[in-house]
Amino acid sequence: MRFRILSRMIWNGSVAIHCWGSMIAIALNVTLLAITLQITRLPTTLMAFSNLRSRLQPFSTAQFIIPLFATLGLIGILHHDMWRDEMNTWLIVRDSASVGEMLGYVNYQGHPALWALLVASVQQVWHHPIAMQLLHWALGTGAIAIFWLHSPFSRWQKVLFTFGYIPFYEYFLISRPYVLGMLCLFLFCAVYPTRKRTYIWVAIALGLMANSHAFAAIISLAAAITLGLEWVLDAQHRSAYLAQAKRYDLWLSFVIIGGLYGFAFVILNPPIDSANVGGRDGWNLVWESRRFFRVLGRLLGAYTLIIPNSRRWLDLILCDIVGISMAVIMGMKLMRDRTSFLFFTLATGFLLSFFYLRFMGHGTRHYAFVYLILMAALWLAQDHFGPPWYSIKTIKILGRKFSLETAYSLLLSLILSVHLVGGLYRFTLDLSVPFSAARATAVYLQKSNLNDEFMVASPDTNMAALAGYLDRQLYYPELQGLGSFTIFQQGRRIAVNQRDILRQIRTLIPTIGTCRVVLVLVEPLETELPRLDIEPLAEFTDSWHRSERMYLYWVTPTRKARCPS
Repeated sequence: MRFRILSRMIWNGSVAIHCWGSMIAIALNVTLLAITLQITRLPTTLMAFSNLRSRLQPFSTAQFIIPLFATLGLIGILHHDMWRDEMNTWLIVRDSASVGEMLGYVNYQGHPALWALLVASVQQVWHHPIAMQLLHWALGTGAIAIFWLHSPFSRWQKVLFTFGYIPFYEYFLISRPYVLGMLCLFLFCAVYPTRKRTYIWVAIALGLMANSHAFAAIISLAAAITLGLEWVLDAQHRSAYLAQAKRYDLWLSFVIIGGLYGFAFVILNPPIDSANVGGRDGWNLVWESRRFFRVLGRLLGAYTLIIPNSRRWLDLILCDIVGISMAVIMGMKLMRDRTSFLFFTLATGFLLSFFYLRFMGHGTRHYAFVYLILMAALWLAQDHFGPPWYSIKTIKILGRKFSLETAYSLLLSLILSVHLVGGLYRFTLDLSVPFSAARATAVYLQKSNLNDEFMVASPDTNMAALAGYLDRQLYYPELQGLGSFTIFQQGRRIAVNQRDILRQIRTLIPTIGTCRVVLVLVEPLETELPRLDIEPLAEFTDSWHRSERMYLYWVTPTRKARCPS
């Protein structure tokens, strides 16, 4: 009973936040920009503080920034209207009869199982989708806490990154497994120095990373190969490890990472009837020049959030040159440390290769891992001691020589600043523009006492959020039956148009014990059918995603005799 009361309180609170979203957005923009300026432009008087104060200052800043980040994130995530991709995992967990059945459905999703397992654990405590959002909020906050407490970046660089597009919006407010990839990557960076005496913590971090997200699994593999190359090529590191590590350490590390990698492979390997991104036959093994240049354009997209127009060769080539140049400058900076340079090169190369061979991605959430690879590589490079592996002091740009350190600092500042602007913009926009109309639709249906009506919703692939917020199954014409989540399985669904949907409703009405049906579509109804009366009920078009707009109709038979008694 307490959980129900708490659920209703938070639900009502989140709706109230939605109403005040525009005013909060304006205030939040001003506040965050002011905070950023205050932290990045410290008064010169601080330089006169004692050494003790200087040492404690980064920690005191973390004590301020982390709670601020968490508080703003809590406001944002409770306000955020989840869309189908977020709610799909919640529904898979909710409607699965066992863990085995749940893993079977996850096998079709193209993602590892760690996120679903965590969602299943919180669903045992609180059966409301907000529980999943709070889990996501905790994971995102944890990732930033690790970043602040363990990364070597300067304070202003940490501030710019923290409120950037990826950690402050895309991987914070939108509840998807991407946040696990970021968290596990930062965890790996934090425990990376411990490899000098034990590989167990590194093995755990890489194993969890492989089970967090498909792209993170690729990064994890690149990191594992990098560590293997370091073991082979760096005799000094190998000798130091063998002198300190316990006899069983290396073998136990192999068992841990092997077991976790094996589990990830089983889940990521699609079933034979999978229709997700082409299923098992969805590999692109032929040369396509435009696709190749589009993949290279993901470098610029990851670093600056700008994606070139793939229909124009000039845009592609120019943007690719800029993106590659940025990656080369960062690579030259990393060449001082062989291990971090190898990680940066392998991880970026593996991910871009996957984009070409399998799935290029449709948004920043996909290729943002290229940006995280850069930040992780710069983080790992700080663990390097001793003479540089390969040192470059100057570079030539447009015929002029520049200090590599200067070019690197300016470029990193540019990248972080662009992400900061993107993060503040999208975070505040999410407060004023609903990401999906599903929650507003669910609130309307519940307040109108229509939640128990027989509902027909189409297309099924767009209705997961509504099914989640209503906490029920809907009739999907594509499945010709009740359903909630989406599974990309060959032969699972049929293609239907609006007339097909109405025909199914006309056939259903005599069998479902009611004379009326609520029809939910993502586009206005533009057809009619004999012997059916159709009356518009409501429409909800305030949605960032056009495909998440909702149009509601009453559908009743014109021949009352056909209604069940």
